[in-house]
Amino acid sequence: MQNSKVKVSIIIPVYKVEKYIHNCMGTILSQTLKDIEVILVDDGSPDNCGKICDDYAKQDSRVKVIHQTNGRQGKARNNGALIAKGEYIGFVDSDDWIFPDMYRELYEKAKKTDADIVMCDYSRCRFVGDKISKKSKIDKVFLEKEVFDVGTLSNIPSRKSFFCVAVCWNKIFKRDFYLKNIKFPENMIFEDTPVMFSAFMKAKRISVVNKKLYCYRITNQNSSSLSKDSRVLDLFKSVNLTLDNLEYLDYNHFQCFVVTSIIRDCIHHLRGLRGVVRHQYVLQLNDVVNKIKELDLYKFISLKDKIRLYLIMKGFKCLNII
Repeated sequence: MQNSKVKVSIIIPVYKVEKYIHNCMGTILSQTLKDIEVILVDDGSPDNCGKICDDYAKQDSRVKVIHQTNGRQGKARNNGALIAKGEYIGFVDSDDWIFPDMYRELYEKAKKTDADIVMCDYSRCRFVGDKISKKSKIDKVFLEKEVFDVGTLSNIPSRKSFFCVAVCWNKIFKRDFYLKNIKFPENMIFEDTPVMFSAFMKAKRISVVNKKLYCYRITNQNSSSLSKDSRVLDLFKSVNLTLDNLEYLDYNHFQCFVVTSIIRDCIHHLRGLRGVVRHQYVLQLNDVVNKIKELDLYKFISLKDKIRLYLIMKGFKCLNII
């Protein structure tokens, strides 16, 4: 396949996913959109993933492989984008899987609307064949217009859309827009959020395919989203980068959505933390709340979440920790 025919470049960071990668690749290589390239980035995986990636490249000319020292998903995505040749760039996590028409649907919508970003709905799944929930994770405000930017949204999206906006794997990005505006933080997890919020603010044209086309696996214990060790503290690097963007970008009423989203995400990831990690987590959460107050953004936090934060902080103050 000639580079000029590549419609979508799909970048897949690969790390310790021997158990899942074949299922993932099976759904990608069987896409109804055939003019794709698949860039597998072996992120220094200590298992057989590097060899598996090379085997796929031998079997299908659309597959390219990069081997790198471990730098987490941000570094893998950045290095993959450096060699991507497609009109659009997309991402898949190597433990997830997608529906056969995903990239055809996203690409056709992108061409029809000339959008910088096109996103689709997704499902949280435990295993292949798991029941797909019919409940949408895309707020109706994103569906009121075929093409929009955050400045034209008629009201503030609800919390349920946070994950749909804040991740990169349910989207494609116009190549020129991507190269100009998107670079992931490296050597950390939770790297999507600041980059995606910034991208939504900078995009002039955003469109949505209101179909569940991506399956996000929730049972991989190596997943960063399930981290209960010190890696979870990277969340605050992500949050602070997002808040820094709020200072320098004109988010308008989208500020409420962003601040509400990151606070609820911080509260969510506190669950299950124990010992020293929990101690360090709450200290950093307290710093984030103070920063939000300094930026005059505390008014956007709901009363319910303010009560939750109060109870969290009160518990630690009683122990003379804060």
